[in-house]
Amino acid sequence: MKKMFYLILIFTTSIYSYTENTHQWLTIQSYYLLKKNLGLDINTLNTHLHIDYSLDEGGAWQVPYITRGANLEDRIDPVYNYCLSNPPKIYGDAILSVLLSGPILGSIVQAFTGWPSDFFVSTTHFWNPDLGDDLSTKMHAETPNDDFYIKIPNAYKKFLNYANGDYDLSVNLVLYGFPTNSDGSGSCATQRAIVTFRYNTLPGLYNTRQLYVTKITWLSGEQTIYNSPILFTSNYWSSLNNSTHSNFIDCIIYETLGRMCHLLQDMSVPAHTKVDEHGPYSPTEMPGVRPSGDSYEYFMADDRYWTSDLVNNLVGPMVAVDFYSDERSSYTEELFWRLVTSNKKGGHIEFPNHEKLEVIRKGSASGRILGGNLALLTSIMGTEFIPDLKDKILMLEDVGEAPYRLDRMLNQLKLAGILKNAKGVLLGAFTECVEKDPETKTLTLGEIIEHYFCDLKVPIVYNFQHGHITHNITIPWGIEVHFNALKNSLEYLENAVV
Repeated sequence: MKKMFYLILIFTTSIYSYTENTHQWLTIQSYYLLKKNLGLDINTLNTHLHIDYSLDEGGAWQVPYITRGANLEDRIDPVYNYCLSNPPKIYGDAILSVLLSGPILGSIVQAFTGWPSDFFVSTTHFWNPDLGDDLSTKMHAETPNDDFYIKIPNAYKKFLNYANGDYDLSVNLVLYGFPTNSDGSGSCATQRAIVTFRYNTLPGLYNTRQLYVTKITWLSGEQTIYNSPILFTSNYWSSLNNSTHSNFIDCIIYETLGRMCHLLQDMSVPAHTKVDEHGPYSPTEMPGVRPSGDSYEYFMADDRYWTSDLVNNLVGPMVAVDFYSDERSSYTEELFWRLVTSNKKGGHIEFPNHEKLEVIRKGSASGRILGGNLALLTSIMGTEFIPDLKDKILMLEDVGEAPYRLDRMLNQLKLAGILKNAKGVLLGAFTECVEKDPETKTLTLGEIIEHYFCDLKVPIVYNFQHGHITHNITIPWGIEVHFNALKNSLEYLENAVV
């Protein structure tokens, strides 16, 4: 009985689902951020986003909204079907693993806590990044001897299930004329059945709109498992269903996308990435008192703190690559995390290894910093995506470009008036930008830089540590900065995040 109590206690304080409308909010704001970065609406996403922060009631696969999927992922588990009556398997104690299983566990937990049937749905929303690509999460009950646990697929594994169509998607539908035999022969009368689908990756479903039936459970309880998956065409769709065949496929696509958004959001939440205890918001808590649980969740849900307008674009290290490489830089990591986790202005930036800037032209300047990779910047010139670079601090870098190509690209910036209209220039790392053929006569990188920048009447420095390098200065694009070429200083006058 003591172990049973401990198990119920830890499950009721660590596994209960998030406030679902938080995920709707984050999904909508993420779309706004994408729209801001692209400078335009993505019509397909905008149509199926459903910009409504209220909770969407109802079952799965009924409306083609991304936010519906973000909401339902905490309420219905279509991949593993975890719930009170189908909990994860308990390990480490033979008696408990038998006693606390299936409906028995559901009735016990419900008697003690009153939690609804969707309890255990979000057990698959945890992920420990320290374990790399491990696809499972081990959660121990907090008992004195810690002798029983559950081991469940983690959020990363479930994300892959959705992306690759690697799960049995079962939906209650009315069929017409569908094959009744495992070899694909026969034809059913119009009737309701549980239809189990598979699809070949979510992008594949979007492009081909092809769902395949692998199994049907008829109202009689009998099952037909097909030797080969059968393409589910509109010929088998009954008008007695609440929508059209095409709309149903849209429901699968966009609800699944919303569920994946939910998982990505959970994979960024501290309590989920470390499998920490965090409990539900309890309406029985004293008014005005913050309930026990995950403060990050309440901060995001109640205060509606994070919006797309509070995010600057940051350039610098690639987290998935640079933070896991053998040559990872503590300087790069520390600066990056300091900028993204503080709402204070960046202040003076210490250069890695106290590196000295090479002064091309003395002076100091203040302005908003923009620019980036030279090849990419020149590739969008003449399009609606080129930012306004007039009176900005221009930062340029590149990698693997031959000198003649740098010459051409800088000449394009010059002819467009971008160089002469800058308030200052920071030239970053031009990694491996050399002529590889020793027989080829060409200008050196230094000669090209001197040609384009020495006559400008603004402060200019070279060897600024930003680009495709190990020790990399993170730059929040668009913030106000001040740099002094002679004093070897750069100051961020604003915060990277609000």
